[in-house]
Amino acid sequence: MDKNNATHRASNESVLTILKELKKSITLRGDLPYVSVKKQLDILDDLSSFPLGRFFIERKGADGFWTDYIINHPQVGAITGLNSQGLPFSPVEKFILEKSPLTLATRERFSIFQTHTQKFLKKDMKIASIPCGVMRDLLSLDYSQISSISIFGIDLDAKSLRLAKELALQSSLADHVQLLEKDAWNLPFNNQIDLITSNGLNVYVSEEKKRIQLYQGFHRALKKRGALIIGALTYPPGYQKQSEWILDKIPPKDLLMEKIIFQDVLGCKWRNFSTLNELCKNFYSVGFTNVQVISDQYCIFPTVIATK
Repeated sequence: MDKNNATHRASNESVLTILKELKKSITLRGDLPYVSVKKQLDILDDLSSFPLGRFFIERKGADGFWTDYIINHPQVGAITGLNSQGLPFSPVEKFILEKSPLTLATRERFSIFQTHTQKFLKKDMKIASIPCGVMRDLLSLDYSQISSISIFGIDLDAKSLRLAKELALQSSLADHVQLLEKDAWNLPFNNQIDLITSNGLNVYVSEEKKRIQLYQGFHRALKKRGALIIGALTYPPGYQKQSEWILDKIPPKDLLMEKIIFQDVLGCKWRNFSTLNELCKNFYSVGFTNVQVISDQYCIFPTVIATK
């Protein structure tokens, strides 16, 4: 997969405009009790110096390519010491990739998805990743004991679908993969899918009603006794609802730096959180009969396995 492909780069013109607006906003807001204006502007300048940071500045979140980049850092960048441009990591990119509690939870969530999806695999089943991103969650599994399988990747992002196609062609699964440019709220399935995996969509949806509609669509697409494996974010410290993060496992300086980067400087869009109890209620409310929650070590990005 070409990591220098322009399709996942932020627009330089757009980034410069947003950068100017962010600097103005930070300056007008003034020093915060825990971080100065100068420190925030230094972080913003660092973010603007590497492709992942520029993408965050422009989009306030990660697409399929950058999510894959973050998840696979231990097998790639951590070994080479070089980022997507082939340059040494800046302090902020190194923090995001190696110390950010959210990144570490995301990586652990991916591993949990892999473990439990593998357990569900059986012959003649239909599985779907929605949204699929580059679809490494399904394409990197072991299908050596599976005689027949149908794999669907659904995403609205044509760039992610092209990368998923590339990854499928590199594997022995290309003939079993169908990629569809579809809206997750308008799925072309009705009681047809054995297993759905979903990550990275519901955390960007602020309206609970719309998240419930998403879960209803997943429920409708699944066969009876089919399963949904999905991730969700719990409340961080400082919100109205009590945080369930296990703070004694998170270095305070890393927790603070993450807040400064993603909340104070960037204002990222993944600001949609649930308590573990709210998560279970949501899935039971749309008809799932068994809901299991598997937490990462920090209880930041738990995995939900819901059975129809």
